[in-house]
Amino acid sequence: MHSFASLISPLEDADFFDTYWQKQPLYISRREDYFDNLISLHDIDTLITLHRQDPRFHLTYVDGSEANSLGKVKIEDARGADGAIDYESVCQAFARGNSLRVGHTEHFFESVRQVTAALESRLSASATANTYITPRHQQMLRRHADPHDVFLLQTDGKKHWKVYAPSQDRPLSYGITVGSKKFSGPYSRQRLGRHTPGRYSTTLTTQKGTDGLLLDVTLTPGDLLYIPRGFDHEATTSDDLSMHITLGVYGYSWHVAAVYALSRLVEEHGEFRDFLPHDLPTRNLDAAGIEETSARIAELVRMHLRAEHIKDALREIANRLAEGRGPASVRGHLADIDRTQALDLDDDVRIPEHLTWDVGIKGEHLRLDVDDGRKLHLPARVKPLLEYMAREERFRVSDLPASFDTQSKKVLVRHLVNKGLLTFA
Repeated sequence: MHSFASLISPLEDADFFDTYWQKQPLYISRREDYFDNLISLHDIDTLITLHRQDPRFHLTYVDGSEANSLGKVKIEDARGADGAIDYESVCQAFARGNSLRVGHTEHFFESVRQVTAALESRLSASATANTYITPRHQQMLRRHADPHDVFLLQTDGKKHWKVYAPSQDRPLSYGITVGSKKFSGPYSRQRLGRHTPGRYSTTLTTQKGTDGLLLDVTLTPGDLLYIPRGFDHEATTSDDLSMHITLGVYGYSWHVAAVYALSRLVEEHGEFRDFLPHDLPTRNLDAAGIEETSARIAELVRMHLRAEHIKDALREIANRLAEGRGPASVRGHLADIDRTQALDLDDDVRIPEHLTWDVGIKGEHLRLDVDDGRKLHLPARVKPLLEYMAREERFRVSDLPASFDTQSKKVLVRHLVNKGLLTFA
């Protein structure tokens, strides 16, 4: 389970984006051992006992009965006064009917981290994994909507889900903007953080009944359910407990790129910093005033907005995503380095799946920006080689542009493999 394709299998990638992504829920039923390589209920017992004092480990109880009666999400941190998790108290809470929520499961299981990394790479978003264990005959949360997309992976037991038409129109999971490092105004540069463990951003709805019901399914091990943000949903267990992994996807919307690009214009062009007309009505704006202001704004943007502003905005967003992901797994890198000592023209190499490149000229040198935040400076003459690699993603060393000699090709490939920017296919 290391790729996005395996996550949504047997659905094709194009079908997912054309039909379901941000549009409608998706249910896929599969064989019960499909997620066996992720985590099991027994792994959660081990995790709690081994990491009871680890500050990164977030375990909370969710009182479903309280949520139903009060219309609020009641959660309680599992840590005691000494800062450690009391395993006996956890078991007692579970016996009382409380669901358990393990935040950021990807921090503790490489198998889960590979899934979140695959989502981040394919969806250009941040992704987190929270694991939920719900006792039999319980409902953790009544009908609610999330401000982020979720992929639900059923690993143990069963859970009955109902998904309804959206009660919110494409809500956002963050209330910040991304802008320039220099500009200190209202669009100052801020980082889009990952979802805070133990904190809920869901909205419990007051709607009842089955109006707008889109899906009514019971997930069993191996099944997947995708729910776009804003779609109401609820789940209950019956005669079986349930454990599932919720993969939360936190993306950037168009307005973030627009705000960043506009903030650059504010920095570079003083006209954007001029005050509005002194005689502009402050209460009931008349049609003429609105039309004049609208025309002026459109004129300023048309005069000054350039493609490089948009490119800078997209690069800034890519950097924010890279910072949030942390170090990527580099399995096999030492073996790759060793293999470069006998590099052959017939060797196939590729860009690692979790990386994308951006090739550009910076002064007299070429700069290779990688989406994990790294920047590599190289002689400008190798630009055709790097552009070929970035375009093809996988290639044979001998297939590099013929205008470069064999030694130049090998030297560059060996250097990029040693940096972890290429790997043997």
